Amino acid sequence: MVLALFFLTVFLSNILTIFGQNRLECATFHEKIYQNLTIDGNWVVVYDQPYSHATTSTNLINAAKACSNQVVVGARRDATSTQPELAAVGPASILRQQTMPNTTVKYGDVYWYSTKNWSFGFSSINTINQYSADTSYSPPALRLIWHLDQSIGGYRAGSIVNLDANAIWRKVIYCLN
Repeated sequence: MVLALFFLTVFLSNILTIFGQNRLECATFHEKIYQNLTIDGNWVVVYDQPYSHATTSTNLINAAKACSNQVVVGARRDATSTQPELAAVGPASILRQQTMPNTTVKYGDVYWYSTKNWSFGFSSINTINQYSADTSYSPPALRLIWHLDQSIGGYRAGSIVNLDANAIWRKVIYCLN
């Protein structure tokens, strides 16, 4: 009986430890691309602009300064939407990282790129056709592109393209609080 109680105590202790860790980790996401991502209160918005806004490298660096852990980079359908239609999770360092044209850096299941005076974005595959924006069409639903350091705004939120002057769609960055 004592031995059974001992094993039960150890078992319950392990269960509590596992669930406790899951509670801590539930605020973080796996580094991958999400569609219709639900964001909880542990995340704060550090960048929220219409797709028509001309995003700069400085905007990304300033957002990175507010983040020490993970970021969610995404697109919301409009200002009243609370969840991104398309988003990817990565380390905060992706907001500072610079890549050469048509070159990506992989974090988790996401290929990121950020080329000054060209564009910033992500894809589910390594192949991008980057000029002022990634115009690759395979797979279109899992790509996000914002023009960077140009006089025009974003370009793509998944399969929706030509958002350069769109004042309804939103470019958003969240940081884990």
